[in-house]
Amino acid sequence: MSEMPRCPGQDARSLTVEDLPCPKCSYDVEFFSDEIIRKCPKCGFRVMREREGNCADWCPAAQTCAMLRGVTTAESE
Repeated sequence: MSEMPRCPGQDARSLTVEDLPCPKCSYDVEFFSDEIIRKCPKCGFRVMREREGNCADWCPAAQTCAMLRGVTTAESE
C-alpha cells in the first residue's frame, strides 16, 4: 500500500515566521505561516492577518486531494 503524498501546506518544514504589529499597542506579534489570528501577548487584542487563500486556490493537486478526502470543490462539481 503506497503512502498518500503529504500536502505541502501541512508540512511543518515549510512554515515561515512573520512579526506583525498589534494595531492597538504596536507590539510585534509572532505569526507562523499557517496562523490567521493571534492574541497580542502585551495587550490581549486579537490580531488578524490578511488571508492569503488556501491550498485549493493554488495547488495543482487540490481537486484530486479534495476528492480523496470526500470534499467537493467548485471545479469538481
